Amino acid sequence: MTPRYEAPSRAISGTDADLLDQLRYADGRPYGFYKNALGAWDYGDFTLAIDHVQADPYAPPSSLRAWSTPEAMGLPEAALASSDARLAAADFIARSFDEA
Repeated sequence: MTPRYEAPSRAISGTDADLLDQLRYADGRPYGFYKNALGAWDYGDFTLAIDHVQADPYAPPSSLRAWSTPEAMGLPEAALASSDARLAAADFIARSFDEA
């Protein structure tokens, strides 16, 4: 018998190790178990938020966000000095994230 999934009453938060524990627990179980990972997860230099988990392989994709401070990312002050500099920095970060 497959264990029954019950959605969490609210999103949770924790550390990167807590998220890995949640994902290990869900591994090999029905998609619904991944909903236990909804929440914000502290990775030290950045935070990862899991906002939506797809219900099955054909459902709309999961939605995640990541954020950090300019200091934690090592951005120099010049990268934030003007709107053009901020746009260039954002473009560089987005491209680097995509490549990784």
